[in-house]
Amino acid sequence: MENNFDYRMEEWYQKLRQNAKEKYFQLLEKVNSENATAQDYFNLYCAYSNLKDLPKVENESDFSQEEMDKYEEMAIQAAEKDIYNGYETANANNYLSHIYYLKKNYENAIFYISRAIELQPKNIDFYFSRAYIYKCCGQKYNAKIDYATAKRINPNLYKKRMDELRKIEHSAGNISITTILFIVFAFISILLCLYRIFLFK
Repeated sequence: MENNFDYRMEEWYQKLRQNAKEKYFQLLEKVNSENATAQDYFNLYCAYSNLKDLPKVENESDFSQEEMDKYEEMAIQAAEKDIYNGYETANANNYLSHIYYLKKNYENAIFYISRAIELQPKNIDFYFSRAYIYKCCGQKYNAKIDYATAKRINPNLYKKRMDELRKIEHSAGNISITTILFIVFAFISILLCLYRIFLFK
């Protein structure tokens, strides 16, 4: 049973890595164009982050922290530029929250996701994201409030998100809760990015 679990996890990681690698090279080309947006920089940062954190496949080159820091700074600057130039959006704040979450700067992560919620108070994915951050820094009571708010806003979507969370926790087995939260948070952010991609396609 344990060997089967290990095999499934390895297969899952390889699939995630291949998808992240394809996305990374697509986005790298996109941010070098004149029409690059804050979302493109954020997506590039996420794709590289996934590549850096996921287990490497055989004979694959290393991904450097220096490169990671460069993409992180580019994503932060692009999102802040939109905000400070009067083009503030919920997603720009969500991008910044995600970046600061990965840096374990939970104070800034909460600040920006809270701002995203102010701009889109009925987006339950933002409440889920903030709840995850609250859990990471030990604020369980605040996390429960956000879960309750998400449930009140959209009970059906709330149930769907909770089912997704339980599946990840079940599949992950003995993976740490921090890793689980990272996967879920990234999953929600990817959903939001895909939504905007198809919305403006």
